[in-house]
Amino acid sequence: MTGLALALTLQLAIRSGRASPVRDPGVDLRQELHDVLSPTSDQLKLISRTFEPKTIALTFDDGPHGNLTLELLGLLKLIDVKATFFVVGKMVDKYPGVVREELADGHEVGNHTYNHLKLDKLTTPQVDLEYKNCSDAIERATGARPTFCRPPGGRFDTEVVKAGSDEGMWTVVWTDDPGDFARPDPKVLVQRLDNQLKDGGILLLHDGIPQTLQVLPEVIYELRSKGYRFVTCSEILAQRNRAIAAWASRVAALNRQAATLRTKDILSSRGRKSARTSRR
Repeated sequence: MTGLALALTLQLAIRSGRASPVRDPGVDLRQELHDVLSPTSDQLKLISRTFEPKTIALTFDDGPHGNLTLELLGLLKLIDVKATFFVVGKMVDKYPGVVREELADGHEVGNHTYNHLKLDKLTTPQVDLEYKNCSDAIERATGARPTFCRPPGGRFDTEVVKAGSDEGMWTVVWTDDPGDFARPDPKVLVQRLDNQLKDGGILLLHDGIPQTLQVLPEVIYELRSKGYRFVTCSEILAQRNRAIAAWASRVAALNRQAATLRTKDILSSRGRKSARTSRR
């Protein structure tokens, strides 16, 4: 039995009361594996949440948008928040200096394809080209290629994730989308954010939306007052790696406990056989 299968078997035994000598690890290992390993046990380079409590990732799509993005950068600096910008390649070629400014301010820049197309409707070579061309544009502007990508509209399948991986990137989706791209009334936008945002969330916002600029300080202040902190995609990846290390440690501990149980069972079985033999 593999370590994973053994750990899950033991956890089920714990819940059913059949493994009382085993200390409950205090975590649902099956849930902890969610978003960490793919069902086939091959690594799927996909991030869909943060991995530590009271953390939220702030992300902005579709830029850069010239002066509007610079205004956003000024606001983020004022409220001391780092974000991840998923940029469109053709916009990067139009405003390369803005992308350099994003990095200079300590934010991260991710790949949002070159033409902002629906990747799940394209052939694999077309998807590869969309990601490659955008990474090329980012490299021309900044001297570095991105580590993270996001498919437009969140439209992806396994092949799209693999295309990002082949380009050396992790695909990052989101948990919360208040629909700021439709430019709702600021009060509506705040209400949606209040209703939707949750622990471990990756918040999708859009670069160049005046309503977003208007409500962002209020939203950040409210979340901080509740004890949340803001993380970038690189920090999420570091969280994920720590979660995997912690999970592996728990599995190893369960394996040791299982070995102890097996030894006790063997000794107990031998004792019963010896007792039956002596009675004869």
